[in-house]
Amino acid sequence: MAAICAACRQPITKRDRFVIEGTEVFHRHRRCVAAIPNSVATRLQLEITDLRARAEQSDANAAYHQRRGEELGKTLSELRSKLIMAEANLDGTILDRNTWRKDAVDAQDENRRLANQIALLEQQLATARRDRVAAQTAALETAVAALPPPATPERADEDSSKVRFSLLDLD
Repeated sequence: MAAICAACRQPITKRDRFVIEGTEVFHRHRRCVAAIPNSVATRLQLEITDLRARAEQSDANAAYHQRRGEELGKTLSELRSKLIMAEANLDGTILDRNTWRKDAVDAQDENRRLANQIALLEQQLATARRDRVAAQTAALETAVAALPPPATPERADEDSSKVRFSLLDLD
């Protein structure tokens, strides 16, 4: 495929002389060569327009990213504050847990001490009861041994019907 002159839009053949300006090809005729500055100016104008559009887009992107960066900075600050609070809460919880653990160990030690004391007191109470019962038994045996022998009643057993009739006579 043959190249086309950017000024006159005619094909450039092998026998034609031409000039290359940037990405465009021109015939070496006066009329086509005279169009080179206009073509370059148009191309530069298009480049300027494109660069301005890209600069505006970059400015918009920069503004967006700046706003987004500020939002992320605020979010980061909030998260850091929350992290500091969470770490403080964790430290407090660890201290509380250690205190609770120490209190639990102390309570277990106190329970063991009290259980041992209760067992000792129960043993002493059982010994005291056994000694008291033995002493009371010995005192009773001594008192019984000191009593005179029981007297036998001389009275004859009366018939129950006789007693009943005698009580009726009293009425």
